[in-house]
Amino acid sequence: MVHLLRNRAIYRQLAASSAWPPAALWVLWAVLDAAEIEQLRSAGVAVTRFAQGFDAADGVGLAAAIEIIGEHHPGQSIWVDGVRQD
Repeated sequence: MVHLLRNRAIYRQLAASSAWPPAALWVLWAVLDAAEIEQLRSAGVAVTRFAQGFDAADGVGLAAAIEIIGEHHPGQSIWVDGVRQD
């Protein structure tokens, strides 16, 4: 599963769940800092942080993010904040 996380609380939930580690983790700019991302990468987690922020509640921005993730992970399930996107 590929996960897009829009806030730190959801990240903590995922990290504590049986779904950890994900096949790939995408996060909004402010969810994790550079040191945390490097630590995850060192542990073998594929992490991508969006270089530009977008309003996490904006449906257009979210749809664009899901499309970008889908281009990088074709055929894989994408989960946004723990909810599967179809």
